[in-house]
Amino acid sequence: PAWQSTLKDRRFSILDRTDIEDFLRHHKFEHGLMTRLRDLLAAMEPVGRFTDDQVIEAVAWKLATHELVLREPEKGATGPAGGGGGGGSGNNSSDQADSSSAASSSKVASVGGKGSSSPNKAPAQKTLHWIGVKVVDTDGKIVKDVTVNGELSGSAGFSVEMVGAAGADGIYKTDKIYTATTCDFTFPTLHDVEWWPMGGSADPATSTAPATAVDGDCLLSIASNLGFRNYHSIWDQPQNDAFKKGRRHPNKLLPGDVVQAPDKQVKLCTKDVDQIWTFIVKARKPFKVRMILVDKNDKPLGGKKWELKSPQSQSGTTGADGLIELTVLSPMDFAGTLEVTMKPATTPPPAPNAPPAAAPANPPPYPPAIVAADYKDHLPEIDYKAQVVTWTLHIGGLPPVATRQGTLARLLNLGFGVNQDSAEARVTRAVKAYQLHYQNNKNGSGKPADIQEDAGKRHDQQ
Repeated sequence: PAWQSTLKDRRFSILDRTDIEDFLRHHKFEHGLMTRLRDLLAAMEPVGRFTDDQVIEAVAWKLATHELVLREPEKGATGPAGGGGGGGSGNNSSDQADSSSAASSSKVASVGGKGSSSPNKAPAQKTLHWIGVKVVDTDGKIVKDVTVNGELSGSAGFSVEMVGAAGADGIYKTDKIYTATTCDFTFPTLHDVEWWPMGGSADPATSTAPATAVDGDCLLSIASNLGFRNYHSIWDQPQNDAFKKGRRHPNKLLPGDVVQAPDKQVKLCTKDVDQIWTFIVKARKPFKVRMILVDKNDKPLGGKKWELKSPQSQSGTTGADGLIELTVLSPMDFAGTLEVTMKPATTPPPAPNAPPAAAPANPPPYPPAIVAADYKDHLPEIDYKAQVVTWTLHIGGLPPVATRQGTLARLLNLGFGVNQDSAEARVTRAVKAYQLHYQNNKNGSGKPADIQEDAGKRHDQQ
């Protein structure tokens, strides 16, 4: 913002608060400045739990509406302690922005300092303190993708994004700028059940709210959508014990299933200053999709090249056990396309040179000679092209095995060609074929419920 000058008064002219917000955000990590801004704002309204961004927005707004005016002091001028009225005369070309006086229609306060005390009495020196913080996950790895807020009693606070402020050792440490002796730590982006001080443990949820699964949902996608780092923060709550009796696996849900998820609560942890404190957060649970390819005789199809075409790109080769493990998907990816090369392309051998034709007998023999090769069936031509199978994946769409939909979905994946939309007669034939092939039962019932447990163990590798 430009300076406007009068003989004894130079003020900011702010037509748009965006400029001052940008300026203050650029100096966001200068704790001395942020402390003074908080003190300035605290004289006008409660700011105890404001983040640094909220302080900056509030100051910029009050400047833009002239509720708050920042004056540049004149050289040689002094003001009473606490940022009271300024005065004195002198040169008005000072380069330090500070506060000096109060007006009836607006607040005039200091960003540069608190003002000087009486020239006849030196101000009392207060002991200044620092505090530090480090965040690691439950696997012992340094965590930087979190925001930490600190509020010091009777003083200012800080809000720090660890990714930009913590060092290589994961530690963020303030300067000696605080007069308070304790600090209340909070993690505004985390649920209260997902962080605790080192030496403590995760607290159970004090209250929960229902979360309903939609088509394609698993507990990982529900947890991700609600902002949890780890799905166990939902699954392990005692409020879900009754639900878990009918759903043995957290990632096999039906649309309409309801789990109880902890409400997002603010939790305070009070610590002393002049120390570095370590906090634990739950480790992020990786999202994977795992499949095993087998042939019609249930033999693993190892060494087959595969490629995930969408929604992300990944490629590899099946393991000796036929395993494909997709690691690039997110919990919110519900569909994909996978190609598997069952037989690679080959180069046909060169055609053999034809033997020279024998001169015809003259006259030809009678009866003609019988050539055995002329009466053999010709073998089919060899296919030298690659044989590629393409599957459309319904990620997260495998229903629980203890349902008819779950049993039929597993029959489809095992090659029996039915799903929940198939006609009943076709379902019966498929179930009987399964009972004959896997259970050696020639008089199978054809009822999906009779193969439910066996199909679940066979398909899910349990």
